[in-house]
Amino acid sequence: MGEIGSEESLRLLKEKYGEEKGVILEVMGDSGDNYSVTIHQGFESVISKYPNIELISKDTPGWDTNNTVNIVNDQLTARDDIDIIFIHWDGRVPWIYPVLEDKGYSKGDIKIVGTDGVPEALDMIREGWLESTVNTPIISEVNGIWEFMDEVLSGKEIAAGDYDILGVECELIYEDWGPTLYVPGTITNMDNVDDSQWWGNAETK
Repeated sequence: MGEIGSEESLRLLKEKYGEEKGVILEVMGDSGDNYSVTIHQGFESVISKYPNIELISKDTPGWDTNNTVNIVNDQLTARDDIDIIFIHWDGRVPWIYPVLEDKGYSKGDIKIVGTDGVPEALDMIREGWLESTVNTPIISEVNGIWEFMDEVLSGKEIAAGDYDILGVECELIYEDWGPTLYVPGTITNMDNVDDSQWWGNAETK
């Protein structure tokens, strides 16, 4: 998810400047949460290859929304050259765009890229506050479990390799703990925000 978020950020910077340069504020989650740490590692592993990009990474202990607001407020107070905010868990975005407004920014002045694809995020994309999100393919993940349930229950070996799970290209690898299905995230933006494949658009009964 971090790598995909970085590629999206690179695209936005190149769209703005004609090259990969600028300033990115990465608002992480809790530094003790492996989920946020691995997103950061993936993001940084790509961005660090571009010397003309400054990456400011800040963790938010406990994923606290007040910490999130304070980080964004402090950074926007200290400098006026932030191009992109990459935020772990886009459910926190509704808390930060009032800060942007208070600082005089309008929708799209600072591009916000989120992660997870929560229903609120899809609405924020439609409203123009959130540029895009790295959507967690929950529906494919769940179907991926059922895809191999017969083999698991019968004790049969599962073949490693590539699998198409509801249109998502996945890879099954044998890790130290056993077979693991890797299901990649996907960028969701204004062009595809209404797609029924996103879990944020799913209807439940």
